Order: sequence, then C-alpha cells, then structure tokens
Amino acid sequence: MDEAKKRVIERWLVKARNDMVTAQTMLKNDPPVTDTVCFHAQQCAEKMLKAFLTFLDVHVEKTHDLARLLKLCAEHDATFTTLTNAADELNPYAVEVRYADDWRDIPVEEAARAVEMAENIMAFIQSKLGVSAKE
Repeated sequence: MDEAKKRVIERWLVKARNDMVTAQTMLKNDPPVTDTVCFHAQQCAEKMLKAFLTFLDVHVEKTHDLARLLKLCAEHDATFTTLTNAADELNPYAVEVRYADDWRDIPVEEAARAVEMAENIMAFIQSKLGVSAKE
C-alpha cells in the first residue's frame, strides 16, 4: 500500500477513535450528554466505514449515510451485511440529534447502545484492516 493511502486510512482511524473517546466520555458524564454520545457514536461508525472504503480504493462522495457506506463495503465483502442493523440504528444520529427542530430526550440506555454498536463496527473494521484498537 502506498504511503499516501496509508496516511489517509490512519487519519480516518484517528478521527474515529477520537469520536469514540468523546462518546464514551460523555456517557460517563454526570449527567450523561446523550445527544452528543449518539452523534459521536454515529460519527465513529461513519469514519470507520470510510477508512475501509479508502483501503479498497473506493471513492465515496461526502455523505453521513451509513446505509450507503455499508452497501459500498458489502459490495466488496459480503460479511459487512452483518452490520446492517447497527448502521440502521446509528444512521439517524448523524443529523437528528444536532438540531433543535428534531430535539428529543435520548435515554441513557439508548446512548449506551449506540456506543456499543459503534464499538462493534469499529472492532469489525479494525479486524478487516488488520489493525489493533491502539493503532
């Protein structure tokens, strides 16, 4: 793999890890900041999918749509379909939790589930890329 591509993948992974740390930290806050947790869980999943697509040399337009990103990944590796439910559940958090018009209180349990789903997506893609959680 050329160095430029490797650098882009590494940047996606760093950004995804930063989103995960933010989600986990805000979940532990007293009280938990659940809208922020859910947003960053979605962002983590999005960036992990984009890291994998970069690995595959698949260009994708700017999008927050996890279903679209997942479909592109699954076209190259059918095992990505196992992430469909998680992607579908996380997808609304890209926009809905960010604006006052779409405000709703998100229960702590829902936010914790969002983090768990993002952690699973992260681990799945790290395995596909052959990287550890610390890299």
